[in-house]
Amino acid sequence: MALDQVNTLLLRQWNADIQDTPGWSLATIRLAVNVVRVFFNWCFLERLCDDLGRVLIAPSVKEKVEHTITPEEMVSLLQSCDDSIEGIRDASIIAMLYDTGFRATEICSLTLDGVHLDQKIWHKGDIFIVNYGVVQVKGGDEAQGWFEKETRDLLTTWLKIQTLVAQTTENAVFVAIGGNTPGQALTRSGLRGIVRRMGERVGISGVTPRAFRRGFTIAMDDAGASDNLKAKFGRWKFSAMIRRYTHAQRIGWQFKDFSPMGNLPNGPDS
Repeated sequence: MALDQVNTLLLRQWNADIQDTPGWSLATIRLAVNVVRVFFNWCFLERLCDDLGRVLIAPSVKEKVEHTITPEEMVSLLQSCDDSIEGIRDASIIAMLYDTGFRATEICSLTLDGVHLDQKIWHKGDIFIVNYGVVQVKGGDEAQGWFEKETRDLLTTWLKIQTLVAQTTENAVFVAIGGNTPGQALTRSGLRGIVRRMGERVGISGVTPRAFRRGFTIAMDDAGASDNLKAKFGRWKFSAMIRRYTHAQRIGWQFKDFSPMGNLPNGPDS
């Protein structure tokens, strides 16, 4: 269809029809509408057509209350991992997720040559031993995810086994064990399945890779890290998401001080 055949009625119809696209989430629909709107806005600025983009309306994405891994849940998850090859891999995965705040894409793309263990850093005359993994973050830049000795020990144990189960050409740190692609790099869907099953095993629902990232943020906040440090350690360019993660948790324990029922003169039964 030629550009001069497109009109507001046609775009409104498309805008309505795309809302019912099978298998598309609200976020996907919103992205598609915004892409088309940007295109027609450009056409308008170039005087190729009328201001058609103004009729397109992107659906708002509803916010959901998602799970956040707590320190107690983290202990339960780690204790549920046995000494099998799968158990050793899974323990190192969740330790890395929780300690680095890695996104699902980041941890799945972590490579063997991107892991740096027991590196020496000199600071003000002192020597510090650090561990980190280099990953590609949003936008294509590379950034570091730092982790401490406890995670290093679990990861080291896994790396000794990884060479036995990974395909010889596979450079990924975390690989599938069994399934349709044994020995190949773990996919995002594979990762989601692993942590979901781990949660179900110990009675925790809603365990996702992002739940560990939220837990990482809250743990950092509890330890007294500033928003600037949390942004650096979590590889955020903006602090809005940090505030969203921490605010959702803080408001819960603060509520007891302001609860209408909790502040009745003589209690609710008076």
